[in-house]
Amino acid sequence: MRKRNNTVHIQLNDNELDILKDRIKESNKSSIQSYALDALLNREITDGRLIEELTNTNKLISDIDRIEKGIGINVNQIAKKVNTYDIVLQDDIDNIKMEIDKSKQERNELWQLTRLYLQKLKHTRQ
Repeated sequence: MRKRNNTVHIQLNDNELDILKDRIKESNKSSIQSYALDALLNREITDGRLIEELTNTNKLISDIDRIEKGIGINVNQIAKKVNTYDIVLQDDIDNIKMEIDKSKQERNELWQLTRLYLQKLKHTRQ
């Protein structure tokens, strides 16, 4: 059996202690010590760069959503012109193609960021 000769003392306010107790219950650990040892020795603290990357990923998702809504609006406008005038302008079609290409590019960036995030997450859990 492992012998532990060193102690670490921390102070918590009532709210922090309640949160700690809740987390211990959720983790199915038997004691504060077993929870704290697991958290300290087996977990990685999330690095600020990872949080920044997630923020950038979230912004990219928002940008993609905005672009795709714009594409939908443009398609509706073209459909209205076709139904009204029986013509489609090449400029309208080119604009939609451009927006679709931009959306594809941003989706690819999102995919790359997601892969990077998942790789980092796997490393923090090992």
